[in-house]
Amino acid sequence: MGCLQTGGTALGFDGIVQLPLTEKTDMTTDSVFLRFALPKGQKLGLRAGEHVYLVLPDSSGIPVLRPFTPVGESDETVDFVIKIYRPNEKFPQGGEMSQLMGKMIVGQVIECRGPYGRLSYIGSSHFRIANQADGRGKAEKKVVSFVNFVCGGTGITPVIPILKAISKEPVECAPRVRVVVANHTPADILCADMLEDCCNHPNIEVYHAISRANHAHQIGVGPSVPVTGRITVDMLSRNLYLPTPQGPTLNLVCGPAKFMTLAYEHLHELGHTSASIREF
Repeated sequence: MGCLQTGGTALGFDGIVQLPLTEKTDMTTDSVFLRFALPKGQKLGLRAGEHVYLVLPDSSGIPVLRPFTPVGESDETVDFVIKIYRPNEKFPQGGEMSQLMGKMIVGQVIECRGPYGRLSYIGSSHFRIANQADGRGKAEKKVVSFVNFVCGGTGITPVIPILKAISKEPVECAPRVRVVVANHTPADILCADMLEDCCNHPNIEVYHAISRANHAHQIGVGPSVPVTGRITVDMLSRNLYLPTPQGPTLNLVCGPAKFMTLAYEHLHELGHTSASIREF
């Protein structure tokens, strides 16, 4: 199973490693790209779709811990894209961990724990689905022909590793994938370049649901497609795979709690069964 690895030896669940920040790039006014160095000869070894917990101390020295999914990993580094939730009228404190990460400086160290994750992509249209949220315990392997992703805002980041893995597979081995990503404006889209790259695979289609209609035209001329408006049953029916006897469909939903509840209801209305819908 995917684990933090040193020389091929798995550290197992709750493996802990210290990662120094080597690169920091502002992507938008409220999102940042962070690259961390891996210890020599060590990899996180995550399956596509698994996540880790990152830990930083707050101003009082109390550890703050949140789950994050890397958007990329090499032999020497691991990358994260972070949306920074600053204080606002609705949330006066903002997002504690995202603000701490947004203030990181090159050379600063973060603690990484993991890996975790109930669902992961293991290749050739196969998903691994564990019976516990952290990925422990028994797991089933599910073969699918079609995959729908319905993502809100930062909910796209766990999807990126799966899309990257599928985009490297031959057409005949990969499932057919449709992704609906909901954001207010194109400027809010995280990992836009990565999504465009994945869309070059014939089996992957990405649709951007832009809720503020006057901004939809600002999406670039890449393979992805802008769709004006919030997610509705009608919009999803036109941009996702519907239940079909041609093969099993897996529906993965990721985003804020209210968004996932709404997406779940819409997918049910389209005829997808509860067994085929997973929070991700």
